[in-house]
Amino acid sequence: MLALPMDRSFETFKAALGSAMQDYGRLIKVASIGVAAGLAWHQRHFQVTCMDLVRNGRWWHQLNLLGKPNLCLFRNKQYFQKISLDFH
Repeated sequence: MLALPMDRSFETFKAALGSAMQDYGRLIKVASIGVAAGLAWHQRHFQVTCMDLVRNGRWWHQLNLLGKPNLCLFRNKQYFQKISLDFH
């Protein structure tokens, strides 16, 4: 992912994240990759957002196990929409 141009890598990341929306284990792994990529790209906002996804993904997984998947889906879409890169 880091070998590609940053904008293409980011689009690939968003596609991977979108495909992991209902599998919270995969979501946590993809978001962890985003944390490392944000660090390498010097994209603090992106890195922090991915850190939030990792932390919240753990909670969403637990809520899903308790039979509350609607809460998880709402939060997941909300975070997915706020992920962005600062190309400055």
